[in-house]
Amino acid sequence: MTVPPCIDERGQVIDWLVRLQLPPLPVAPAKNPYKYPRVVSDKGDRGIWQHCPLTKDLKPNPAYTGKNPSYLDAAGEPHLVRHQDYQNRLPTKVECQTWFANPVNGIGTLGGWQDLVWLDFDRKQFDSQDECNQAFYSILTAHPELTESWSEQTQGGGYRLAVRCAQKPQFKNFALEPSGRHRGEAQSTGSFSVLAPTIGVSGKLYVNMRRAEPVKIESLELIGIYPSSTRQSAHPTPRGRSDRPPSPVLGSLALEELGNPKSRAILNGEDATGDRSAALTTAIREWHGWQQWALSNNISVSGSPEDLAHYAGQALGIDSDRVERILKTISPTDCHPAALYKGEQEACWLKIRRLDRVTFDEKCPELLKGTIIQKQRKQNERQPGGESDSSKVVAENNASELKQNNRWSCPASYNHELGVWKNMKMFEDESEIPEQMLSAGFRAVPSKVKVKTNEGTQIVDGYMVQAFEPKANFDFHVDRILESKDGGGLVLTVERLLAEQITKSRVIIPSIALNTVSDCLTALKKGLGCNISCLLKLDDLQRLINVRTNEYLLRGGRVYKLIDRIGHQEDGTWVFENIQFNSTGKLTTEEESGWVFNPSLGEVEKIPSPKIAPQNPAALKHLTAVCKEFFHPETLPLVLFNCGFATAVLHRQQIYQEEACFPQCSNFGDAGGGKTTAASVASSLVGMFNPIAKFSESVAYELAKSLSGIVLFFDDPIKKGMKREDRDKLDDYLWKLYNGAARKVRGNEQVPHTAVLVTTNPAVGEDNAAVESRLIKFYFAVKPTKGSLLTLRRAMKQASGGISQLISLGYSRDDIAALEDRISKQLRSSHARMSRNLAIVTHYTQKFCDLAEVEFDALQYCLDYLCPSADDAHSDVDSLSDFLEKLQSLKSQTLIGEWNVTTIERESGKYFAICMTEVWEEFARKFSVNYSKQSITSLAKEHGGEANRPAKFVGSKLEWIEYLKSAAAHQRGEGGNNPPTKPPKIDTRKALLIPYDLVRQIWEAGQSDEAIASGSNSPSSDVTSSESNKPLSNPEEVTEESSKNQVFQTQVTAVTAVTAEKVTPTQEVDTESKREVNSRWMASVQMRTLAPGDRVRYSGNVDSDKQICGQKPLIVEEIKGSEAVVSHPDWTFGIPRRLLPLSDLVLIKAGDVA
Repeated sequence: MTVPPCIDERGQVIDWLVRLQLPPLPVAPAKNPYKYPRVVSDKGDRGIWQHCPLTKDLKPNPAYTGKNPSYLDAAGEPHLVRHQDYQNRLPTKVECQTWFANPVNGIGTLGGWQDLVWLDFDRKQFDSQDECNQAFYSILTAHPELTESWSEQTQGGGYRLAVRCAQKPQFKNFALEPSGRHRGEAQSTGSFSVLAPTIGVSGKLYVNMRRAEPVKIESLELIGIYPSSTRQSAHPTPRGRSDRPPSPVLGSLALEELGNPKSRAILNGEDATGDRSAALTTAIREWHGWQQWALSNNISVSGSPEDLAHYAGQALGIDSDRVERILKTISPTDCHPAALYKGEQEACWLKIRRLDRVTFDEKCPELLKGTIIQKQRKQNERQPGGESDSSKVVAENNASELKQNNRWSCPASYNHELGVWKNMKMFEDESEIPEQMLSAGFRAVPSKVKVKTNEGTQIVDGYMVQAFEPKANFDFHVDRILESKDGGGLVLTVERLLAEQITKSRVIIPSIALNTVSDCLTALKKGLGCNISCLLKLDDLQRLINVRTNEYLLRGGRVYKLIDRIGHQEDGTWVFENIQFNSTGKLTTEEESGWVFNPSLGEVEKIPSPKIAPQNPAALKHLTAVCKEFFHPETLPLVLFNCGFATAVLHRQQIYQEEACFPQCSNFGDAGGGKTTAASVASSLVGMFNPIAKFSESVAYELAKSLSGIVLFFDDPIKKGMKREDRDKLDDYLWKLYNGAARKVRGNEQVPHTAVLVTTNPAVGEDNAAVESRLIKFYFAVKPTKGSLLTLRRAMKQASGGISQLISLGYSRDDIAALEDRISKQLRSSHARMSRNLAIVTHYTQKFCDLAEVEFDALQYCLDYLCPSADDAHSDVDSLSDFLEKLQSLKSQTLIGEWNVTTIERESGKYFAICMTEVWEEFARKFSVNYSKQSITSLAKEHGGEANRPAKFVGSKLEWIEYLKSAAAHQRGEGGNNPPTKPPKIDTRKALLIPYDLVRQIWEAGQSDEAIASGSNSPSSDVTSSESNKPLSNPEEVTEESSKNQVFQTQVTAVTAVTAEKVTPTQEVDTESKREVNSRWMASVQMRTLAPGDRVRYSGNVDSDKQICGQKPLIVEEIKGSEAVVSHPDWTFGIPRRLLPLSDLVLIKAGDVA
């Protein structure tokens, strides 16, 4: 049997029943009555022998009906449960464990306990599903207090409502008006009621509508429930053969007119077979068949098979008692009209059209209506006189012609298989059919037989024996029609007969899988998890799908929506694999919401599906209690804020609609601080337990698209050795998620519907101001934990039991705006958006704590701890500041210099001039940023700068590098006493001018006091002095003359640093020591003044890997911070370029022997 999809829900029902002091009893699936018949025990004292009762179809009564207390054990063997034993006591824990060990067992309970009455509205007692729905909801509308009681919908379409009745009802069958028609049963003491999520005998689930304490009432009559009438309708008084049944009711069809000619002849007393009982039986089956068909198609019919049977019995001379005995042998649900056998649905609707055009136009499906009308027109063209009597006979009785004209004829169903009925042999009389042709796999279909008589060939009624030829070892019916952006599909209930057991499974088939038989079979096999056989052709499959879809619509079926993302849907409904909630957090069903979960969603990208625990009001309280025992007291507030962030993400859809943005979250700190565990606790609130450990841009966007309102947890995506461009992708991903920006790849538009919680050791976004201000960051210091991790994980598995409470919080824009106002007053230098970000997470953190009954002031913690952290200067670094900081890095690497950046003096003041055309090209090659050259220009102008102003620069990079080398040599006492002349600024180009004070202020930010005092942070410094150990001038002392003779401070200011390092005034050292320090200082100066093109010698430790470096002079190709890229002058050695520390390289002076 199919495993019920809601095993967890069954556990919830057990908990509810125990809590209400009601006995939970099991229900086993229905079993084959031939293998498991009902056996009546031997009662010799009453003259009753052991026997198996039979149905009116002479089949054994089943012992396991799917509705009586019973269970399958772990091995699948069925056992009955005596429910009488539990009318006065509750089952023991051991009994419950035994009963519910097998997941296919359903659940039910008994009435009578605690004055409990289950009102069962029986769908079969209503003419249509709509009438049943209207009756049930009318009771709820008239008595609103009943909407708060336990209510369910049965597998057959009926309803069940629980009430506690102070006055025990003295009746079982009830009506909805005094002495009215039987509509259902009041199941009280001794009555067993099946409950959701049991799978019924039809293969459909019992569905819970509301699970709550049964409402107390005084009596059933006070809510409109009355005992049904016990009077039986009297049979018609025998009349003459000329008497007819009553005239049909206005707007309805007469049942006698729907019957075939043979049944009408029998109604008139004609008996062509000589067996009056057989003739009457044939007519009754025809009338029952039409009544069942009309009921399924919502067509009103006057008259009943019972009334017609008595009229026909009188006409045939059969007494009333005998008629009653014949009626009892016939099961109405097993009857079908002859027209359905002959011409399928089209023949039935053709008769409706002939009898009542208005009913035909209103009720007939559009597809069939068009086919029938078109055929009738063609037929009328062949017979100008219109629809003659002969054409009516052909349309009604000639099965072969109807099947040929029916373009939607499709494979038939028999014994839970698909196939075709093959004609075998024609017989004039049913009694002539051999017994072997009446066995399983054969059927006799009423048809026309050509008989040769003395008067010629005549056509009379007969029977065609057909044999069933299987084409597929399964059958199915359409359970849902689905629509989606990808073309929708169908939900099929697939039936198979395996080892005398009927298995029913639910499978979702996308529309694109119906293009070929192969694709359809693949989808079915995948959904069933096993192999199936099918010899149907594509045309057969398409016809079958169309017919079964029409049947679904005729049953009152509607179109459902297939989710394209897990969690929050566009209309506010929450859809998960095992449960659904409405926008306010209340449990709902597929039937109510119209949404169907898609189990194939994200199969390729392995999208995780949240596992929502049974809803428990104490789940959040238990989780926080365990967290309090596990986490350090200083860490616990950060855990609560993580939970607040996950709660806020649940409402991202509403927040984003209002604000057009939503913050992301980052936990950072050293290993062992609990940041990952805290994030895991937060994600467990939405049923997510496994973080994403590897960051892939395509997968990350697909996750954000497929999970809606479900916090996305990335654990340590920044791995050791991660490339800069990969970190930039992570930054770009977080930035785009904040703004809800979509990504389009090969026609796939990935629109994000969630937010990210990322945990890392280094902080995310530190070198990207745009990302920094869009993150809520929590620093986790390493603190010891004290509780059991196993206990915490158990609590996390149940944490999603509070998701309905979190959903119900909604979005309060005014409350968050008030918090934003409080927080913004505490933030001084952060970006304006930071106060909004903190307000959102603080609001939902407080709401989470209130639900979990945790005493915690989220706002005060935010003001005391989070605001100072967010107020860091980096949180408000604008694009211009970020650009100038990175520019300083480029200068230190000699990638830019006096040939494209310099300082100039104007009447309006001192400026830092940047040739943006050249500098931006180098800048963009080195850094990936979220701002443009135009935005930098605009920001500079806002701060007093000027754009496209002429400025003079050194002619070329080579000139400046040569000057630097000469200046360094002069500082070492080489090349004479006269310092080298700086190359003149002769090249005039357009530049961006930025106020010098602004540049100096930004470059000084974050520098040590010593560095600032030495001027190392300044845009430039004067190095014209020939005394190598003279400290460089402060930027404020730079004159116009000195500004024309500059050397990059990052290359030469080490002179000052090494001087300070050489000896302090308080040190007492001898002459030899001074000589050694001076020598080391000079070497340091040489190392720090190396430039590309210099010849150097390697002076470090010579191992096998660097042996060649110590043998030959090397050429400096590039300076990278404290290291240099060197190469060998003779590439015949095949040595690659090496990156060596500057401290291990010694400059080879002119005239030195290499």
